[in-house]
Amino acid sequence: MKFSSSHPVCGLNWPVDTPGREDLVSLFLQKSLFLLFHYSGKYRKMPRYWTLLTYVHTLAGPLVMLMYPLYASIRAIESTSKVDDEQWLAYWIVYSFLTLVEMVFEPVLAWIPIWYEVKLGLIVWLALPQFRGAAFIYERYVREQLKKYSGRYEN
Repeated sequence: MKFSSSHPVCGLNWPVDTPGREDLVSLFLQKSLFLLFHYSGKYRKMPRYWTLLTYVHTLAGPLVMLMYPLYASIRAIESTSKVDDEQWLAYWIVYSFLTLVEMVFEPVLAWIPIWYEVKLGLIVWLALPQFRGAAFIYERYVREQLKKYSGRYEN
């Protein structure tokens, strides 16, 4: 087996004709860069921030998908306006449908790495009163389907 000269980064003698040599070099460089950044002063606090970001990410879903809509629904019931009642009733209809679709397609959605972020963004769009996304989805799609398949549906 022939050996090349010392590797410029690590100083090891690598076999010239060994298959997968590029993979080993790539792995070594990745590990070296990770250790370099991990133990340098600038990135030393990164694991703590990453942990905090993970907790915030975990709490954002229930807060945006359930707690805020629950609070806003209670306020809508207590108000005299009918517009906010329609928005939050439409939100719960669309959210329930999205949850059912997610349960059915869970094996497929598990392979999409950013599904949770996409879902969170969609829920924010549905829930925020500035966008009125839930009312839009209800008016555009749900009401049309109800009119199409139900002769007894009244406005």
